[in-house]
Amino acid sequence: MATKEWARSILPGSPIPILPGFFTLAYAENTGIAFGLFQTQGRLLTLLSPLALLVLGGALGWHVYQAGRYSTACVCGLIIGGAAGNVWSRLIDGYVVDFLDFYIGTCHWPTFNAADTALCCGVAGFLWLSHLPDRSGRIPLENQESSHDNASR
Repeated sequence: MATKEWARSILPGSPIPILPGFFTLAYAENTGIAFGLFQTQGRLLTLLSPLALLVLGGALGWHVYQAGRYSTACVCGLIIGGAAGNVWSRLIDGYVVDFLDFYIGTCHWPTFNAADTALCCGVAGFLWLSHLPDRSGRIPLENQESSHDNASR
C-alpha cells in the first residue's frame, strides 16, 4: 500500500524516467485485472475479488499445511500478500494503482505494481517448487504440533 500511495502522491502527470527507453515510473489506474484485462468490469471485479482471495487463501493455506515446507509457505505468502494488496486497493478505491512501466521503443509491457510483482514471483516460485523432489525444508507434522503446543504454554 505504501508504494501505491507514493505513486499516487508523486507520479500523476509527472512520470519519472529511470532507464530511458526501457523503464519509467508512471501513474496508472487499473480497473481491470492482470495485464489490464476486463477494464470495463470494475464493479463486478470489486465484488468478486474478496471472494476469490478467500478461496485462493484457503486453497494455498491447505497446500502449505499439506506440503509442510518453509519454501512453500514463503511462495504462497507472496501470492496471498500480492493478491490481498490489490484486493484492498480495489475495495477502497475501485481500482488498483500501477506505476512500474517497462518498454522498448513503443512496445510496452502492461504497467504493474509491487503487489503484482510479489504475486508473479510467488506463482513462479510455486511452479518451480512443484517440480522439485520433496527432500529439504520439510516441517514434520509432529514437530509442528509439538512446537505449537509449546508456544501456547
